[in-house]
Amino acid sequence: MTDSAVLDTILGLVFLFYALALLCGGLVEMIANWVQKRAKYLLRGIGDLLEDVEDKGTAVPKDNAWGRMQDNVRDALRDGSYEQRRYDLMLVAPIPTAP
Repeated sequence: MTDSAVLDTILGLVFLFYALALLCGGLVEMIANWVQKRAKYLLRGIGDLLEDVEDKGTAVPKDNAWGRMQDNVRDALRDGSYEQRRYDLMLVAPIPTAP
C-alpha cells in the first residue's frame, strides 16, 4: 500500500479491530434479541423506578410531589384513558375570530 511498513501495520490493525468490533457487536445484538434481554431489563428498570424503596428509611413519603407523580405514572400505565382525561382538562377555549 504505502512505502512505510509502520503505517501499513497501523492501518491493518485499525481495520482488523474495527471489523472485529462490528462482528462482536452484531453477535451480541443477535443474542440479546434472541433471549429478549433488553425487554426484560427495560421492564425491570421501569418497575424499579416506580416502586418505593423500603430499606433503611429511604422510602419517599406519599404526601409529597414525588409520591403523587409516581401514583400518576402508575395510573397512566394501567389505564390509557388517564392521559386523555388529563389532556381534556388542559384544553383551552379557542380564540374567537373577528367577523
